[in-house]
This record gives sequence, C-alpha cells and structure tokens, in this order.
Amino acid sequence: MAATRIFRSIAHNPAFENLKIPGITIVRTKDQAKRVVEILMSHPERIHAWDTETIGFDVKEQSPVGNGQIICATAFIGPEVNFGSGSKLFIDNYAEANGIIEEFKPYFENPDYYKVWHNYGFDRHIFYNHGINVLGFGGDTMHMARLANPSRGPKEYSLARCTHNYSQLMTKVKNKLIKDLINFNTKDPEVLKTIKEYTANTKMRVKKTMDELFAYQKPLKSGGLSKLLVTPEVEELHTTPQYIEKWVDYSTLDAELTFYLREALVTELSSFPLKSEDMTTLWDFYLKYWLPLGETLTDMERNGMKLDLQHMKKINDQANNDKFKYKNEFLSWVNSVDPDLLYFNPDSNAHMQQFLYAPFNKEQGEANSDSEGEEEEVRKTSNMSLKNQMYFPKERTFLVENLDRKDGEKKMTHMTIKGLGLPVPFRTISGMPSVDGKALRLLAGDPSNGKHGIAYEFFKNQGDEKAGISICYALDSLLKYKGIDTLLHTYIEPLQTLCDKEERIHYSLNINTETGRLSAKKPNAQNQPALDKDIYKIRKAFIASTGNCLIVADYGQLELRVLAHMTNCQSMINAFHAGGDFHSRTAISMYPEIKQAVDEGKVLLEWDKSQGEPPAPLLKSLYAAQRKTAKTMNFSIAYGKTAHGFAKDWGCSLEEASEALKRWYAERKEVEDWQDQVRKLVRSKGYTRTLLGRYRKLTEVNNKLPSKKQHALRAAINTPIQGGAADIVTGAMIRINYNDELKQMGWKLLVQIHDEVILEGPSSSADRAFEIVKECMSMPLDEPLRINLETDAKIAQNWYDAK
Repeated sequence: MAATRIFRSIAHNPAFENLKIPGITIVRTKDQAKRVVEILMSHPERIHAWDTETIGFDVKEQSPVGNGQIICATAFIGPEVNFGSGSKLFIDNYAEANGIIEEFKPYFENPDYYKVWHNYGFDRHIFYNHGINVLGFGGDTMHMARLANPSRGPKEYSLARCTHNYSQLMTKVKNKLIKDLINFNTKDPEVLKTIKEYTANTKMRVKKTMDELFAYQKPLKSGGLSKLLVTPEVEELHTTPQYIEKWVDYSTLDAELTFYLREALVTELSSFPLKSEDMTTLWDFYLKYWLPLGETLTDMERNGMKLDLQHMKKINDQANNDKFKYKNEFLSWVNSVDPDLLYFNPDSNAHMQQFLYAPFNKEQGEANSDSEGEEEEVRKTSNMSLKNQMYFPKERTFLVENLDRKDGEKKMTHMTIKGLGLPVPFRTISGMPSVDGKALRLLAGDPSNGKHGIAYEFFKNQGDEKAGISICYALDSLLKYKGIDTLLHTYIEPLQTLCDKEERIHYSLNINTETGRLSAKKPNAQNQPALDKDIYKIRKAFIASTGNCLIVADYGQLELRVLAHMTNCQSMINAFHAGGDFHSRTAISMYPEIKQAVDEGKVLLEWDKSQGEPPAPLLKSLYAAQRKTAKTMNFSIAYGKTAHGFAKDWGCSLEEASEALKRWYAERKEVEDWQDQVRKLVRSKGYTRTLLGRYRKLTEVNNKLPSKKQHALRAAINTPIQGGAADIVTGAMIRINYNDELKQMGWKLLVQIHDEVILEGPSSSADRAFEIVKECMSMPLDEPLRINLETDAKIAQNWYDAK
C-alpha cells in the first residue's frame, strides 16, 4: 500500500543549484539514478549501508507503515567506490513529482545485495510506502549494539549514541579497511585516487543530532532572541540554501557511520565466545537468530491485525459509562463522609494521601517499600527529608478549581480535607504513603466476595463495623474506576485511533529489553489485560479478514520449563514428563499432608471430566491456598525472589517465608545449586547468560547500595530464564515466518505477545497450518531441551475465542 505523495515537484530547488560537496555524489535526475544503480549492482561483494530522511508523518505518534515518504536517501558501500563525484551517495527524492527513488526498485528488491541499516524496520516500511519491498537484509546496527550490551540505557542505542560509544573501535576498523584497500588496489590509479580523496580526514566523526546542528534562537519582536531553541523542519532544511550543505553532510554521514558501526560491532560480537549449537561467537548467534528476526519483525509490523471497530466503539461507550458510575460511587461515599469535599479529585495523589492517611508523619509505622531490597534507602530518605514534606496534619487546605462557579466568581477556591487516619500499607521509595492500586487493594480487600481489607479492620476496632464495610466497597469502586480508565487510555481508545484505512493495527515490534524479550508498542500489546481482567473482551475486537481465520498458539509454562532444563532439576523434569497440573505436583512435594491425602485417595491430583463427577475432591480445590503458594514460588523463584520478598508479598514473618522456601528447595536442590553458581558468575565476571549464551552485563552487582546489588543478583537469576524463553520464542517465530508451506498457503505471522504468537490465513488450509505451527513451536531450536515444549493452540475467528 503505497502512501499518497504529499510534497510538490521542486526539480529546480534553488538550494541545490550549483551545489558541489567534495566526496559526495548528489543524484537529482532519473538518468543519474540509473547510472548509480549500475554501480551499486556491480558490487555484490560489499556491505551496502543505507539511511533515509523522511517527511509527511509524526514519527513519535504514527507507525511508518503506510505513513511518511522519503525526502532523501543516502548510501555508503566503501571508500573505494566512486559514484561519480565521491563515495558518499545522496539521493534527492524531493526533486521530481514521480520520485527518483523508484528507479532503485530493482536493486532494493534484489536479495543478493546485502543492505545494512540502523533501525531497519523504520526504513523498510518507508521504502514500502514507495512501492519498494526491500530485500537482502544485511543487518541492523541497533539490534547488533543491543546484543553486544543490552544493559545500556534506552537512549544509548540511537545512531548518535552508538557512534559515540564505539568511536575508537570504528576509527580502528576504518583505518584498517583503508590500509587493506590501498594494498589491494596498488595498480588501480582511479581507485587509489578515490580513496585518497576520501581519506583527507581519517578521524572518525561522531554523529550529532539535528537539534545540535540546526537549532537556533528564534528572534523576538522586540529585537532580542528567545531562550527557546527552534529546529527547522526537514523540508526547510532540504530546500533552504543556508542549510543545504550542512544538511547533505548530515544525511550522508548517517549511512557512512552505519557502515563503520557495523564493522565495529562485527568485531565486538566476534569477541564474545559462545558454545551453543553450531555457534562459536555472538556474531554467529546474530547471523543465525537476530538477523532473520529483524526481517521477521518488519514482516509482522507490515501485516498488522484487523480490528472490529464496531465492537471497539461498543465497548468504548460501555467503559465510559462504567467509569462514570464507579467514580460517582466513590465520590458519593467521600461526600457522605464529608459533605464539604465537593471538588475532591480521586486522581490526585495529594488528595488521596491526605484523606486516607492523615495525620501521618515520617516517624509513624514501618518505613517499608513496595520494592524488594529498597528498605535501606527508604529509611535514609525518611530520616533526611524535611518534616513538612513527610507530614500530613489532620486537616489540610487545598486550592482547587471551582467547578460550579457563576459569572464573576473566582475560578479557584479552597477545600479542606480531614484525614481518616488509616494505617499505611506501605510507602513509596521516597517514604510517602502509597495510594497506588496495590495499596488501595490491601485497604479494600475483596468486599464483593466477603473479604474485607485493612480499612475494615481499622474501623471495626473503633467499633464502627458499618463504616468499615462502606469504605471497602467505596475503595473497590475506586479501583474499578481506575482499572477502566487504564483500559480506555491504554487499549480501547488508542486501538481505534491507530488503525489504518483497512482497519488494521500495526504494532511497533522492538528488541529493546535487557532480557531479549520483545516489546509491542503503539499501542502496548505486551500489557494486554489478563484474560480474567479483560472485562470488555478487548481481544474479541482482533479478528480475521473475510475468508480467513486466526491461529493463536501459546507456550505452556515456558519459563519453568527453561528453568528445569537449565538446572537439570530432576523433580521438575519428572513433573513435566508426568504431565497434568504442574503446580499441584509442586504442592504435593512441599506439603506432606497433601501427599498423604493423595496417596490415600482422599484427594485427586486431577480428573477427566468426561468420566463424570470425581469420586473425591480435587487438590486444586481442597488445597487451593497451598497450591497457590506453590504456584507463586514456582514462578517467583525463577525470577530470583528471596525469602524477604515472599514475606512481604504474603504478609507473613521472615521465618515462615524461609520455611516455605526450604520446602520448595528440598526436592529441587539442583535449582538452588544452579542459582548459587549464577550468582558466583555475576560476582566474578560481571555478567549473566541466557539459554543460547547471550550476555547481559550486571555491573551493579558490586554497588554499595543494597537495593542496586540485590536487583543485579535477581537479574542474574531472572535473565537466563526470561532470556532463555525469549531465545525459544525467537526460534519459533523464525521457523514459522520462513516456512515455505505456510507462505504458499497464504499464512502470515501477525504479532508475538509474551509466549504467544498469532497468525492469519485462509480458513481452507487452517488445519494443515495448525499442524505446522505446532511443529515449529515444539522444535524451535537445533538442540532439543530436556523436556518437551507444550503448546496450547486454537483456530478461531477472533483472538478472544482462541483463548
């Protein structure tokens, strides 16, 4: 689907008149383009680095799929290749109304020429908007940089930051390449001349941002200059003589730097040893897994998922009505407690903290936190903070908007909030009483099911049980209001606005987590509400096109299976081989009384419902609390949680949590031994590794702050498991996307969320496609795991029905 061309013909752009920049070949006509294409296609042995500058869409808000066009494209394939006026290539796609870039279509769609990019997905989509399907993917330096070191901050993977971080290595590989080229071309004067012109300055430049290069202080009417910096739009930079030379240099530098950054990253990745499958270095891993993954992600982004907009509008209206209802229920209760709180704002943390907890000061209660390992910093913060920042008096006056004002009345008014003095469930890291969802749920409990929280106990102890029940229901309504508000702003509303003309949503899929897990943004698919919390059936809006259906396939307990494999834990392996309810089997091993009940037939581990009613109660029903504890420990131990964390989660003593841990480890000693080895590795080497050997640096393991150190130790345990699961899902996605039979039948991979993949294709071949998908997911890697990988897959017309 090519985008409509949005900029005018400007073949006689005055900015380019008589423009000549040493070392740069500027292409502005189709004849020039054809000659350059011949030169490009005469060098299949080279890596071709490319970059684009775009116009016509908001990169922060919109997907490049179907949005935006190329205003110019740049390339660099080596200092010895002269395109006519130099080795750096600048293609002015703004020059003619029908576009020059289309002349490069045969080259870009030829898979024999390996093109390298920084953020390949973006550029590939932009080219597709011009009807060009870029093939011959040679690498994405952003992904390569993440693989080399996934622990850098999120902004450290821009081209500017990468060239800064790798400037020395880039200079080294550049100088070596030039030296080798000179030695190889000693008898070719034309090539030597090109290299000589190019090497007038061999020092590697570092990319600067557009703001750094072009921002200026805007003139004021008074004759002075504004303090705010303004950066010209891309179209202005491309068409204004005062900017053009610097603009062309800026654009061509991107491709040149991408070329050398790729060479530097190949060198670095090759220095990381790997002993997994047939791979000996991280560079082998990149070529085998992340290179095809990069292309797979762009295929998935382009495919998108079809949305039922009528269903979305229906649940949008319903959610807004429910949100209004629950908010009013809470505010009605607030006004029943204090009729003067007409302008109380339940979305204001300050209002909520004062109303629920005042009087409160920094000395009262335990200075605990909702994050494991942060108590030491909280205590220090509490002791160091100013008293008036940490203290809520019984009554406090706030300046609020007068929503009922009449003509002539002031816009703002005062409202005094009297505190209820409730106990604080926990504090934030700054020491303030928390009013987030977790804290409110502890206060409210689950009143609809007869389980009242801390607030009830507080009022009951004061002899007012009725008030305790009322506040629990009110806080429950507030939580429902906030939950619905999150659903509206995170999913329901964005999904409708981000659809294209074909009513498909194109997620932005990224490898941008420290464990290698994918993220799916615009909107965020990874935070899709859990099935039991999807109260409006949002998943029902994701549908198949007419004549098609969906295949939704989800790994079962993938991270626990990775843990069993990596630790070679016989108890876990035997439980998985036995099948059935894994968490119930864990409970049997942890609690002797449950094992005895099962052995005596007083309780059943599982039961086939087709055989009628079970002759005895099921374990998951009779021992639900113990099974829940076992399930929590199964997953939490895989994430490196300690007894301290369990004690906080369960509200029990440290001794009780430690005892539960001992029971879990009793039959899983291999897990404990493996975790000890991993901690030793990270302390001595400063890194941890995934199933396939990917590295994650954890330098904070030696930090003096306990919270930083504990976080690093938990990450050392968590990363091999989550990262191993990511390795498995990556392998499965690649096998599915490149399966010839699926392609021939018309099946396409649409999205990957956690351990789940969704495909769409013709209903007529669904059964065969279903078998292939299950096969690809059961054997995603060359070397099988010690246990089988179970997949729950279904065929349906929408995502919800497939769950």
